[in-house]
Amino acid sequence: MPLIPKFTIKQNDKYINFIIKVPYIKISNIDIVINKNLFNFYCKPYLLKCTLSKELNEDEELFECHYDMNIEHGVI
Repeated sequence: MPLIPKFTIKQNDKYINFIIKVPYIKISNIDIVINKNLFNFYCKPYLLKCTLSKELNEDEELFECHYDMNIEHGVI
């Protein structure tokens, strides 16, 4: 059974930021899917599914993902 990671969502006029605490993961196994108003994150053993009130822009140029293993042993 997948675990729900600790996460925070921050928003400003232009961006929505998902801060997801996923310690000790293998970053090559990360799978993120954005489809209209759905945000899905999976990296064994973590699974996070969020349904938002508005559709997200699916433009890949606006999408960024960063992994910092020095913050609480891993934050995306």
